[in-house]
Order: sequence, then structure tokens, then C-alpha cells
Amino acid sequence: SAHRAPVARTQTADTHSSSSTSSTTAATELAALTEAALSGDASAQYELGKRYGFGDGVARNDKEAANWITNSANQGNPEAQFTLGLLHLAGRGVTKDEAQAVNWYREAANQNHADAQFNLGLMYATGRGVDQNHGQAAQWFKLAAQKDHAEAQFNLGVMYVAGQGVEKNTTKAFAWFTKAAEQGYSEAQIYLAQMYLEGNGVDQDIPLAIRMLHAMAAQGNTDSYFLLGAVYASDQYEQQDYTLAANWFRMAAEQGDSNSQFNLGVMYEFGNGVNQDTNYAIRWYYLAAQQGHPEAISSLRILQGDLLSSKPEGA
Repeated sequence: SAHRAPVARTQTADTHSSSSTSSTTAATELAALTEAALSGDASAQYELGKRYGFGDGVARNDKEAANWITNSANQGNPEAQFTLGLLHLAGRGVTKDEAQAVNWYREAANQNHADAQFNLGLMYATGRGVDQNHGQAAQWFKLAAQKDHAEAQFNLGVMYVAGQGVEKNTTKAFAWFTKAAEQGYSEAQIYLAQMYLEGNGVDQDIPLAIRMLHAMAAQGNTDSYFLLGAVYASDQYEQQDYTLAANWFRMAAEQGDSNSQFNLGVMYEFGNGVNQDTNYAIRWYYLAAQQGHPEAISSLRILQGDLLSSKPEGA
């Protein structure tokens, strides 16, 4: 969950006019914007700051951008306050200062700025610029989530699953994941599919979970490859098919998923869904072990002794 960068909403000159007219119009616009900013118009100060930040119609100048955005933020413009928080977090045109980032996020968040509320939640969740406080993180995520902020909805769902900062409640988690998933947030879709598989927070519906996973797999979602592999490898969903499982694990393993690399190693070691092949087992265990997968490390040691330092054939 990365901090969101401000979106450029820049005005463009009339495309129908000739280039000289366009540049004249742009210059006139910039002069008017600068005049309004100098006269203390907070919106104009913010727009001008963005122009310097993006190098839009002016030479890019991070310090100049930060100065204008600070002027606007000091006048209470929530968009500027949020952006100033981002600048302090990145140290762009201003001193890198996480505590200052938190202060400016809070100013904007108190004015109902959803992205600021989400970022403030992240700062509390990770203890950046402020003492870590999961309860505060959950409160800010909830405020953003109520404004349809998909990432906040997802994070709040995760907190309800873990009982972190809120009382554990899988039904509420399911509701927030559903809201985020409806906005196309893929991590929430994965959580929902798992909840349907396990009947966690919702009535179990294995066929629906599998349909959801196949739909995500069709969009290239690596997590869904792994979960489909796990469903077909398991005997608890009445879908066991080792050949299908190996195919899905392979797709995820080739994308670097360490759990899938380990599982594929197991399948090669015991000949489940593939021809038994110790060399292939070692190869996949090795790749997973390189990513610190503990079970892969021990399986590798058992199969070939402690030879992590020497690369196996084909890896």
C-alpha cells in the first residue's frame, strides 16, 4: 500500500488554436495564476505549486513548488495540506520529515480528505513519524473507507481478520473486502475467494470461490494461480487433481512465488501430478530457499545435504 502521489489536473490550452496562440494563451494563464497566487488565493497557490512540481508550462522547480504548496496549506487548503505531507515524506523541495508528513496529513484528514485519512492510517499502522497505534490506524482507515477509498477498505478488512486495532470480526472483514473488490481491488478479491473457500465470515461456497479465482487468473493474478494450485492439491474441497495443481503452481512459481516453488518441489519429489524427478524437486526447492522459504530450506537439506552455497543444475 503505497502513499498516493497527487494526480496532475492541469489545464491545457485550446487544441484548435495555432501553436503560437496556444503558447500565448498558456503564458497569459500562467501570468494570471501567478498574480492570483501572489495576491493570496489559496487555490491558485496550490495550482501554481503543482505546475512547478510537474514542470507544466514552467521549468520544474521542487523548492518553488513546495513554497507555493506550503502557502496554500497554511491557508487551510486540504489538497495542499495532503500534498505537503507527501512532499515531506519524500523530502522533495522540503526537508524529509515523517513527523511533519503526519502533521500535514492530519490537517487534511481533519477536513475529510480521504487520501490523507488513508495515509495517516498507514503512518499509525507502521509507526512512521508517530508512535505505532493500530487503534488509531483502524479509525483513520475507517473514515477513508466510508468515502469509498478501496485501499482503506481493504486494510480495514485485514485488521478485522487479524483483530488488530479492532475486535476480530470476519463478517465485517468480509463486508469491507466486498466493497474494495467491487472497485476492482485485486487483493480484496483474493481474500474474498479464500473466505468463500473456507466459509470464514460467509457461508462456504467452493464453486463460487473457484470461479472467482479462475476469473482473476485470466487477468494474470499470480496469487490466484497459487490458490488454484492449493485447491486442486488439497482433498478438502472435493476438487483434487494433482495435474491441474502442478500446472497452477508452475505458473505462480515461474512468477517467483516461493510457496508455489516449494509446492512444485514437493510434487516433483513425490511424483504427484508430474513424473517423479529429484533434480527438478531440488531445482524448485532451491529457488524457494533462495527467498528464505523455511520448509524449502529443510527439504533441500534432506534431499542433497546442506549445499545451498552451490547452485544446482538448471537453476
